[in-house]
Amino acid sequence: MKYSTKLLLANCIPILVFAVVSLMMGFVQFQDGLYNEKQGNLKSTALAAMALYSSHGYGDYGRKADGNVWRGMNFNVSLETSVVDDLKEQTGVDITFFFDDTPEMTSVFDRNGARFVEISSIDDIYNYTLKHGTQLWCPETVINGVSSQAYIIPIRQSSDGSIAGALMASQSTEGFDRIIQNYITNTFLIAWVVLGISFAFIHWYVGRFSNECKINENFAQRGNIKSLFHFYLLMIRGILKNFQHIPF
Repeated sequence: MKYSTKLLLANCIPILVFAVVSLMMGFVQFQDGLYNEKQGNLKSTALAAMALYSSHGYGDYGRKADGNVWRGMNFNVSLETSVVDDLKEQTGVDITFFFDDTPEMTSVFDRNGARFVEISSIDDIYNYTLKHGTQLWCPETVINGVSSQAYIIPIRQSSDGSIAGALMASQSTEGFDRIIQNYITNTFLIAWVVLGISFAFIHWYVGRFSNECKINENFAQRGNIKSLFHFYLLMIRGILKNFQHIPF
């Protein structure tokens, strides 16, 4: 292998490794930032929905003789659609009200236009939120067959603080996935352009440096350079000399 080829590889390989590692770390940090932002948005919407429900009616939640869930005697959760629909219109986030583990009101519609929600994380909602009163972040779940993200908070009775159900704020991952895909595409295009320019410059400079210095491994082995230190010192001198001729 020619000396110029070895020098070219010695310069290009570290740059390529550094670029790959930097891209991977940048992607992980970017994705984590998006997840944190989405979690915060859904949590804020869920809390806003809770505040709206708390401002309607008074007393505890319960299922009455008509089969509907009421708050006290004057707010029918199972039939009142304004809370979930208004929030969906203003934020683009779907709201679902669970009484125990049964969805009583939702802004999610099925293909037939009926209000219906089927979530793959229902077991997690029961085990964490309904059973222990823990807020739950679901970065990956499926709602009515659509890949989604959701944040669930417990609904507590005003009289004793017991858990009556759960309130879920959810949104499709379609826009979220599109942002990540655009980031990957744009970042890799920019990276390849920068790497291509860098490699072209290194190739040009190594060729010019090799021709002017006229130093190779055989020359070093014949004893004209007494030590490896002198060999690299001469290389550095050649590099500094060539910097005077680089057009900027």
